Amino acid sequence: MIVCMLAGLSMLACNRMNSIDLDFSAVGNNFRIVSAETLDLNGNGKIDHYKITFSKAVNDSTFNASNWSIQGYSSIAFSSAVSQDVANDAIIYISFAENPNPCSVSDTSGCDTGMIPDLATTSAGAILDKDLKPLPTSTGVTGIDKAAPVLVAAEGVDSTNQLNLSFSEPVYTGTTGSGNLTASNFSYVNTSGGNAGSITGVIDGDGSDKKVQYSMDVNFAIADETGGDTIGALSSQVYDSAGNAMGTTVKNITLRSNIQAIETMDIDSNGKIDHVKITFYSNVKDNTFPGYAANALGSVTTDWLVAGYNNVKLDTRTASPPSGPGDIANDNILYLAFDEGSNYDTDATPDVTTSTSPGLQVSSSSTQMNPVASGDIIEVDKAAPVMVKAMILGNPTELTLAFSEPVDMDGPPLTANFTTSAFLYNDVSGNDASSIIAISDSDGTDKNVVLVLNTAFTENDDNVDTVAFASSAVFDLAGNTGNTTPVNILGSTKQIAAGAYHTCALFWNGKVRCWGRGAEGQLGYGNTNDIGDNESPSSVGYVDVGGTVTQIVAGNVHTCALLDTGKVRCWGYGASGQLGYGNANAIGDNEMPSSAGDVNVGGTVTQIAAGYNHTCALLDTGKIRCWGDASSGQLGYGNTTTIGDNESPSSVGYVNVGGTATHLAAGYNHTCALLDTGKIRCWGAGSYGQLGYGNTATIGDNELPSSVGYVNIGGTATQITGGQFHTCALLDTGKVRCWGNGIAGQLGYGSTSNVGDGVGPSIIDVGDINVGDTVMQITAGQNHTCALLATGSIRCWGNGQYGRLGYANTNNIGDSFGETPAAIGDVNVGGTLTHIMAGYEHTCAVVDNRGIRCWGYGFYGRLGYGNTNDIGDNETPASAGDVPAF
Repeated sequence: MIVCMLAGLSMLACNRMNSIDLDFSAVGNNFRIVSAETLDLNGNGKIDHYKITFSKAVNDSTFNASNWSIQGYSSIAFSSAVSQDVANDAIIYISFAENPNPCSVSDTSGCDTGMIPDLATTSAGAILDKDLKPLPTSTGVTGIDKAAPVLVAAEGVDSTNQLNLSFSEPVYTGTTGSGNLTASNFSYVNTSGGNAGSITGVIDGDGSDKKVQYSMDVNFAIADETGGDTIGALSSQVYDSAGNAMGTTVKNITLRSNIQAIETMDIDSNGKIDHVKITFYSNVKDNTFPGYAANALGSVTTDWLVAGYNNVKLDTRTASPPSGPGDIANDNILYLAFDEGSNYDTDATPDVTTSTSPGLQVSSSSTQMNPVASGDIIEVDKAAPVMVKAMILGNPTELTLAFSEPVDMDGPPLTANFTTSAFLYNDVSGNDASSIIAISDSDGTDKNVVLVLNTAFTENDDNVDTVAFASSAVFDLAGNTGNTTPVNILGSTKQIAAGAYHTCALFWNGKVRCWGRGAEGQLGYGNTNDIGDNESPSSVGYVDVGGTVTQIVAGNVHTCALLDTGKVRCWGYGASGQLGYGNANAIGDNEMPSSAGDVNVGGTVTQIAAGYNHTCALLDTGKIRCWGDASSGQLGYGNTTTIGDNESPSSVGYVNVGGTATHLAAGYNHTCALLDTGKIRCWGAGSYGQLGYGNTATIGDNELPSSVGYVNIGGTATQITGGQFHTCALLDTGKVRCWGNGIAGQLGYGSTSNVGDGVGPSIIDVGDINVGDTVMQITAGQNHTCALLATGSIRCWGNGQYGRLGYANTNNIGDSFGETPAAIGDVNVGGTLTHIMAGYEHTCAVVDNRGIRCWGYGFYGRLGYGNTNDIGDNETPASAGDVPAF
């Protein structure tokens, strides 16, 4: 009591103090935070400081940033640079990193003057008072909003009298969060001396959404921006909900495009965007748009551009999608159409810009709108994801779905894998596969999923049964829900084989169809009829091979199939023993291939290759056996004895290539093996250097392939292919090198010189062919070569006779100096290619895993279009469409 009274307190005060049980060890001598106020000291619309008031003066130097936390903000530090700060008083200012998101005219997501983030001290000693006593831990300190609202942007809308104001938080005319803004709350200064000069009315005065709109006396023009017009709030006129008054700092007027939003569209729902929907702030005069046509697609304009897309046109068609965009004349929306891209792209948001003369006028003006530059408008993805393909690629119980963009079940950020409930199977056929029972690949972010069916998908189901997205079950990264239109399920074409005058296709179900010349039974239908010259390949059914086929190859006039049992069956011309049945009989001319049984190769086969009149098989041991014509040593047994005409291939042992083979290729009368080391050995006729050993010697007629070493291609090979008298290798770099006969430019080096014959350049000398992109597969014909690129396109070179190169002419490519495959570009096949094959004088490709397109010499019907016309000589392969093989 004496101490209390000596301190100058009254008796009443001392009595009250004594009645309180003080625990100084617990409360730090009543040292506490009294208040915490948010501040935006730089006035940019983002809080950057907390003003902390304590119950006692503090020692500023003892501030420990690591013991403070501000929820959602980082880089906490003591701030001594604040002008109001007094050292070692009861107030400190804590700085922190501002919200990293923008607070600007185009994006106000980072504006946060209305935020009151939680403040806490994480342990005692965050700061000491003047007596060096620690501040106790304080959790959940209630902050106070003292950050004034900021005028973030003042935009005059081009060619209108509309003024848009944006704020850092909701604003009002009252101090308690109520009251719409009026024209009298702001002062407009017409520095430019013309055009818009004063606010005359309110379009939308409700600032609770952080935006208001005013009308001006006249329309805005570029001079209002360049001339320096400004606007600012009048003192004590505009408040936030906490009663903080907006400052009077003025904002320069910026001219905003009349365009309010640009959204992508895919009106035909094929997975490729084809329109943008442009929404304006005001109605526009449709007929002032360049190339305008009423209720139609206009003519192409270059005054409006969609980056990466061609032939932009105004689309005023009133019909709803897919027949049109559903346009309404002279409203505030326009639709621009453009050519679709080559890839699926519903997630694309291409930049829309204009020339300096856009032409378009708003309804209230006779002056064209100002140009739109890159970045003026943020284009938005509004195109729904599409299921673009539903295919059986191999296993008949697995259904692979392909999408136009990454997808999942929940939308952003695409982390929810699919379940079976996202997809609906419709058993239209009433046969075989009828439902989805599981998912073997549920991640749709790679634009594919794989579903498991209850039973095998068959030809009864093909192009009949459908699958669809369940309603609101599939989303893209922009949150668009998937299009629920059912998609027909298709079986795939796995591979094409092209012989001299005939073609065969292997389908997903392990079945084969063949067409073209049938004189020797090479088509396998038990007769010698040509097919494809006046009928479709699909009309004759499947070849009766007697098993499930995994690979098909075609020679001159014979065909062989590898079965899933590892066995081989062959049919067609057999005079040289190339069928391997121990006789010279033809098969398939009056009997089915299944009747001949398996070729006795003497082991399990993993790959086969067919030359002009010979055949080779790669066994699962990495060993090779060959049979048929051996006149040039192409069988590789060190002699020219025909094999297979009166003995089985298994009876003669293995071809000695000096290593383990992984891939085979057969040319006209030569053969090559790719070993597991990435090295190559070749044997047979070498008259043009096609063996690659720097000479024209024949190998395999009286020596073994292992005796001559490796072909020096200067790299590691991953695939080989043999033409008539030339050979090519695909390297692990995605590059291609060719050697042998170059008479028509088939080597691709811009020359007709042979390579690898010892007279012309070596393979190392010529190096890589300039194909222009990464190569995934190569194939060689008589005197031409083609490459499948990583882009899914094809480039061909060599002899152009009959249009076999596919460039709508008969020109040779690669035979003149400087002429490379890259310079000529892609063959227009009309889709994404998944497999290619060159025949003697024709070429075929599998399009999108299904369709078959062929071009070149049409004699005998080898192209399969029901006629004998050549294709590719004066038209593109795309124009012919798919071979009717299904």
